[in-house]
Amino acid sequence: MRRCFSVPRVALEARRDRTPAGRDIESVAASDAENLLTDRQLEVFRTALEAGYYDVLREATLTDVASAFGVTKSICCDILHRAESAIAHWFADERVDSISHDR
Repeated sequence: MRRCFSVPRVALEARRDRTPAGRDIESVAASDAENLLTDRQLEVFRTALEAGYYDVLREATLTDVASAFGVTKSICCDILHRAESAIAHWFADERVDSISHDR
């Protein structure tokens, strides 16, 4: 059986772009969100997202994203994998565990 989760929008920011304390809880769902990705991971992830790499009917390929940065597919794949891993672990720690405990 497939489970669907409602995912809140989270503003991900690079480490160097730290936000001031007291930021709106809707834009940053956890205090560690601004430390989630490196500048490079954020740049590549945002580019992939905006290009349609994560769309269900993929608009961009890994080759497209890699060529936008002038890197090989394997390097781009590694950067995205590390970003995706950080996001997935953060999401699991912040959301999935709390959803499981609420049931």
